[in-house]
Amino acid sequence: MAGTGKELTDEVLGRAIQEFVSKNKGIEASEGEQDGRKRWLLSPGDIIVQCKDGRLECATTGVKMDLAKIIMDMWDSVGEEPTKPPSLAKRPTVGITTRPQAGSVPGSALDAVRDCQATEKPTYSPGGGRKAAAAKTNIAALMELGGSLHIRDRIHEENYIEYQVAASLGEQVVESSISIFKQEYLAKKAWEWIVRVLIKDPGIVVGVDSYGMPEFREGAEIKIRIQEDDNSFLVSLPAKIALWREMAREWQSAGRVCETKAMSRACDMLLRGNFQNADEIREEQSEVRAIQDNGKAEVE
Repeated sequence: MAGTGKELTDEVLGRAIQEFVSKNKGIEASEGEQDGRKRWLLSPGDIIVQCKDGRLECATTGVKMDLAKIIMDMWDSVGEEPTKPPSLAKRPTVGITTRPQAGSVPGSALDAVRDCQATEKPTYSPGGGRKAAAAKTNIAALMELGGSLHIRDRIHEENYIEYQVAASLGEQVVESSISIFKQEYLAKKAWEWIVRVLIKDPGIVVGVDSYGMPEFREGAEIKIRIQEDDNSFLVSLPAKIALWREMAREWQSAGRVCETKAMSRACDMLLRGNFQNADEIREEQSEVRAIQDNGKAEVE
C-alpha cells in the first residue's frame, strides 16, 4: 500500500477482513480462489475483496476505506506483518454464481450498467423550491418495498401511444395510464430542442406552422453532430430537415417514455399518495388563480 513502506499480502488482508467482520455485525466472509488468486466474498452485498500486486482491491469504496484503516492500524500496532492466516469458511471458487454477485465483480457487464445508472440524478426540481423523485427512483423504491408493476394494456399506433399500468404493494393496487398524440408530443419536443438553436441564431424561427412546429427563414441551416464509429463531426443541414431528424429520434423512443411515466405515476400513487404530476399540479394551481382573479373582478 502506498506510503506505508510495506506490501500488502493475502495473510494481512485475511486478518483485516476477519477484524472487519467482527466489527460489523451481520457481515459474513468466505474465502476462495479464482484464476490462482485468493479472494474473499463479503455478504450481504456479495462484495469481492482481494490483494493484487500488493494493493487492496475492492469495488465498494466504503468497505475498501475501512479495510485500509484496519491494515494501517495493524501495521502501526504490531510493527510487523502478522502471518497467521484467518479462520474463514472455505469456498472452492469465488466466481459469478448469483445475479447480485455479478454486479460486485469489477469489469462485469452488470457492474458497468450500475456505474452508468449511478450518474443519473435520483431527484429533480419541478420549481417552487420543491423536489421530486425521478422515475427510476420511484420504481426502484416500490421494488425495494416488495411491490410490483404490471402493464395492463398498451396501444402503439402510428400517431398515438397509450400505456395502462397497475402497481401493487401488499393488498393495495392502483392503476395509472399515460397517453400521447404524436403531433402534440413532437411539437412540445420541437420547441424544447429549438431553444438551443435560438440562443445562437435568434432570427432563424419566423413563425409557427399549422401543426404547431417552428417555421424557419428561407435558406436557414442548422448544424447537427453526426457520430460515426469513434468520430463525431458537425454537419450543416436545412433547418427543417435537421428538425425532423431530431423529432424522428424522439418519436422512436416515445413508447418507452410513455411506459416509464405510467409506471412512475403508479408508484407515486402508492408511495406518496400523490395522484398528480408536476404539470397537473401547475395546471390546477393556474385554474385556482383564474377563478380567484375572476371573483375579485366581479366584486370590484
